[in-house]
Amino acid sequence: LHIVTQIAQALKSAHQASIIHRDLKPENIFLISKRGDPDFVKVLDFGLASVYGSDPDQAKLTQAGFVVGTPGYVAPELLAGGDYDERADIYALGVVLWECITGDRLWTAESPMHTLLRQLKMVAWLLSLHLQKRFRKPWAHIDLALSMG
Repeated sequence: LHIVTQIAQALKSAHQASIIHRDLKPENIFLISKRGDPDFVKVLDFGLASVYGSDPDQAKLTQAGFVVGTPGYVAPELLAGGDYDERADIYALGVVLWECITGDRLWTAESPMHTLLRQLKMVAWLLSLHLQKRFRKPWAHIDLALSMG
């Protein structure tokens, strides 16, 4: 929880400055030792970041028909043509948290395009079924993580 809390705080700071990361994924989260904390989080690679707020067109796709971000971490509503805002980063953080808890990728397929399609088609109850199959007591791992935090 210490690491995820720091990521959330970094995103909150960016969002307060009207910046959306748009490509949050494990590869853009680095841990360093700083101020006596061996797990100090640095959220990197704001190369796809966008400033939003004053111009409504800035929240839209960078180019018509193209989605910005990494398959598996892009919010499904963006794949369906929705606008980018801070919720896109929060969704990506949820995917990262899922992967930390389960040790598995949330969205996998044989190609990036199939990953995007799976994200659009899969429904929440299938995720619940996956949890039930993966863990006999689905919340035991979350309770364990919380007790360590």
